[in-house]
Amino acid sequence: MNRTTRTTGRAATLLAAAAVATLCGTVSAQAADGPTAPASTDYAAAQQTLRSGQVHDTVSRFLTATEQRTPAAGADGGTAGAPRGVAQAPASAPGFDLKKPVPLYELAPEFVTGKTKPTAGSALRLSYLASRVSAANGHQAAVLLAPQKGGSGGQAWQLAGIRDGDADISAAERGTEQAQTFMEPQLHAWYRPVSYTHL
Repeated sequence: MNRTTRTTGRAATLLAAAAVATLCGTVSAQAADGPTAPASTDYAAAQQTLRSGQVHDTVSRFLTATEQRTPAAGADGGTAGAPRGVAQAPASAPGFDLKKPVPLYELAPEFVTGKTKPTAGSALRLSYLASRVSAANGHQAAVLLAPQKGGSGGQAWQLAGIRDGDADISAAERGTEQAQTFMEPQLHAWYRPVSYTHL
């Protein structure tokens, strides 16, 4: 990485931090002008997607792949496993539950670049509806649903990805309609603007 790249990266980080500071100052004065929360029909449609066979199969494959990437520890502290040359049965996905989806907000690019008036409503955008994956073996992840383009008959949602771990979903779950938690993408930091709290 050269000096120019490092300088550009620092500038982007400072810009993002300044945007967060501006947002916090704005939200307290315009609390009623927050981002539009998902409607109850959005949640109903999202839960229908979460119950689909496609999502279930994708989460199962994700958990199986995660199990195969994480070797078990042996009694001596090393990696347990069969001797070399002995075929092992492929890992099977543990059972899992998908929780009620929650909104996942992040800073809107138009707000960061100054293309929109700095209000609480323009500062944040709904990126995904996220559902916590709680596997029987304790593994945690988040299923991300994005609005489906070209859908007919109301809002529809489609699988957009799966994030391993529970850091993002835990932060999103702490938000309320009055105090939305949100992520700053460049820093990957979570904030609750009304209480000026860095999560």
